[in-house]
Amino acid sequence: MKAVKGFVKTCYSEGLVSPAGVLDNEREDGSLISDPKEGSSPPETEFHGGLGLQFKFPGDPKKLREASKIIKLWTIYLKNHGRNLTLLRYPQCTRSVQVGLPNRLRGEMWETLSGSAYLRYSNPGVYDQLVLDIEGTNSTSFEDIEKDLHRSLPEYVGCQADEGISSFRRVLQAYSHRNPEVGY
Repeated sequence: MKAVKGFVKTCYSEGLVSPAGVLDNEREDGSLISDPKEGSSPPETEFHGGLGLQFKFPGDPKKLREASKIIKLWTIYLKNHGRNLTLLRYPQCTRSVQVGLPNRLRGEMWETLSGSAYLRYSNPGVYDQLVLDIEGTNSTSFEDIEKDLHRSLPEYVGCQADEGISSFRRVLQAYSHRNPEVGY
């Protein structure tokens, strides 16, 4: 539970349901304004946002204007039914996902609803150890990954920049090393 407390503070859903909230510090694209308006306070902890925060979230900016409605819908849902690792699967959750997920919640919800957040926190350090184990190694899967890295998601700048490619490479190589029967 001590490890979970640190994780929970980095969840965007926590900011949505906290008394101070984060909506005053948020742009339409889901990124946070670094210099919030006077009278509102920035979040105490920086929320994980992945490559989307650095390279912008994909999508049409006009459609992102609807995000404020979706954020309000999710804020109400999370307050009523739980959030992050305690999120329960109610029929309303499925409907809310179908209506849409704010960009800032996509990664967190994917991890929560797929169960991968639980696996990550019940097996601390496994991914980091896998990354260390594969350092300097090579396999046919790794060669195939290298061929596909720059062809994957060519329309998204985050997957074409060095930092995005490196992140993508680490995840794919760790998975193929961990599951050699599946490979890549």
